[in-house]
Amino acid sequence: MCYKGFNASKNILNLLPPMIRPLLTATLLSFAFAIPSGAQDSEKDKEKQTEPAKEASGDSKAVPSLPEGVLNFYGKVTGTVEAVDAQGYMKVKVSKAEADAAKNKATKPESLVGMTIVVTPLAKKGEGAESVLDAAALAYVKGSRVGDPVTLDVRASSKGVVFRLLKVPTAAGAK
Repeated sequence: MCYKGFNASKNILNLLPPMIRPLLTATLLSFAFAIPSGAQDSEKDKEKQTEPAKEASGDSKAVPSLPEGVLNFYGKVTGTVEAVDAQGYMKVKVSKAEADAAKNKATKPESLVGMTIVVTPLAKKGEGAESVLDAAALAYVKGSRVGDPVTLDVRASSKGVVFRLLKVPTAAGAK
């Protein structure tokens, strides 16, 4: 039978001892707010991971990838630094691209010319399963200035969004 004005949740709480009611209410509320909060955090983390890619294209809605012909590029790019991020990202306007004959798998590496690419330091395996950015490469990227001419040994990332700096240039004219 259903009584007029019956509220199941209110009556169930009234059946519990008075000391347990606030604890149960707080627990239920913490679960209710924890799930959406965690989902929002993971979305923010995904946005941070794709941020350099979004900046490279200027489009904040779509995550761009490299054109088909430059995927799996491995070689040297020459160009000019257009921007440097404090987190270790560097935008380079490519004026010349030379593929490494032995390691390159890109079908049209010449299509890199004219593109602005995002270059990041290569991550190396640290202790355990953690990957750590190469300190020398990170220092090189952060020390670069807008307008600097650069020649860099790079490879396209496995996801085809950014390029990884393979070797820190040693010659003074390379930076």
